Amino acid sequence: MAKDESAIGELYRAVVWMVVAYWLIRLGYLGWYHEYRFAFWYDTPIAQVFKEKEPHDCEWIAAPLGDKNCHYDAVVSTVRVRVRVSDLAKPGQEVSYDEGATWVPDESVPPAAKAVYLMWKKIAD
Repeated sequence: MAKDESAIGELYRAVVWMVVAYWLIRLGYLGWYHEYRFAFWYDTPIAQVFKEKEPHDCEWIAAPLGDKNCHYDAVVSTVRVRVRVSDLAKPGQEVSYDEGATWVPDESVPPAAKAVYLMWKKIAD
């Protein structure tokens, strides 16, 4: 009787650890592409982080079943804002829509705000 209870206890512990491992892996993946991470990383308010829903048409289980020879990569685009440095005589801000490569005076009303956009790009394998 003790051997049976011991075997059941070990099986129970193994199942519990498998469930815990599954959720840790799942939460780790979801956390990597979570809005809070990008808000922290780019020093942007959470309300200014926009994330597209991740497509699932490349997954093995999506119809038709099997390998689709594709996957999706995350693509991050940012709108950056800084105090105007090109012409200090004119107060205001400058904005960049190309990851900080070029800066233009922000004449928009209301002024542009920092933002982060997370999109998905389909890649053929």
